[in-house]
Amino acid sequence: MEIPALKICTKCLVPQSLDAFGTDNNTRDGKATRCILCKRQESVRYRTQNPEKVRAATAKWTRENPEKRRTYEQTHKTEKQARGKANYLQNKALMNAQSAAYYLTNRAHIRQKQAEWEASHRQERNASLRRRYAQNIEKYHEKGRAHYWQNREKMLAQNALYFATHPDAGQAKRERRRAAKAQTSLNDLTTAQWQEIKDAYGHRCVYCHRKMQRLTQDHITPLSKGGAHTKTNVVPACQPCNSKKRDKAPLVPVQPLLFTIAPSKPHTQRKKS
Repeated sequence: MEIPALKICTKCLVPQSLDAFGTDNNTRDGKATRCILCKRQESVRYRTQNPEKVRAATAKWTRENPEKRRTYEQTHKTEKQARGKANYLQNKALMNAQSAAYYLTNRAHIRQKQAEWEASHRQERNASLRRRYAQNIEKYHEKGRAHYWQNREKMLAQNALYFATHPDAGQAKRERRRAAKAQTSLNDLTTAQWQEIKDAYGHRCVYCHRKMQRLTQDHITPLSKGGAHTKTNVVPACQPCNSKKRDKAPLVPVQPLLFTIAPSKPHTQRKKS
């Protein structure tokens, strides 16, 4: 039976197998003089006593070796994520308090860096937000409802001010809500498309041809009779003509706008709590 080779660690003075030692090309046997456990304990002790030096050395190495750093991050991504998650769960309260304190101290700098990143990665950020929203839609709805009831008066005042200065947006929102209540087969007309429709008709009523600042959305096939709230079923009309038509056929033959530059956006109705 072959006896395994042993080596004495110069730190703990315990004879151990060669597998307990790391590699070192400067020694005769190619093994480090201290065992892996002793080196790890010494590293932890040094990092605890000299955090500023460790951070400075790490930052310097990262600047000088960007490719090596990127390769290391990609190779050990899953391992680092698992280790970070475990560390956060063990020290959740402490880490949250540290993050909050750091944010309060460096709020302006953090917001500036975040704004710069968002400006240069707008599409990537929007795609990430859409994925997160789709994966947690009920959570976001519940959070939105809670925020609304906590700030109801303030939000009502803000909405009233916004819709008073943006009448087209208010009209578009009311029409989409009305179409949703009517359970239309298609409800995807946007404010941008409505603006294109008005521009195409020269901001005139399709029935009396009067040019007006405020036009209403008239559905060629009424919502009550299964008409859709979409660009091919909506034409601009003044309030008197719209009221006169009501849920009947158009007062005169009309040609809806078939194509718009602005894309459609299907209306999603939230579940009531």
